[in-house]
Amino acid sequence: MRIVDYIQHPRMKITIFQYEGKYSVKMEASTLEFNLKFREGDVDDLDELKKLVEQDIVAKIDESFKAVSTSLLHHAQDKMEDEEFEPII
Repeated sequence: MRIVDYIQHPRMKITIFQYEGKYSVKMEASTLEFNLKFREGDVDDLDELKKLVEQDIVAKIDESFKAVSTSLLHHAQDKMEDEEFEPII
């Protein structure tokens, strides 16, 4: 598997990999990661893949990352509220 390209995005690192004629797109934001795999025939070439990802997929994944981040933040806050600490003298 080798890196064939990157897609610029202000909040995510987007890496495109290729392996035996197949593509994999990895999107990372903070501790979250999303991977898409495209088999031979799903897209004709790298340009078509980039266009598909940039126009249709990135915005939806970004919204998902925001929703999951919010859920994790709420969970962490709830957990902190439930914890009791011994008084510090």
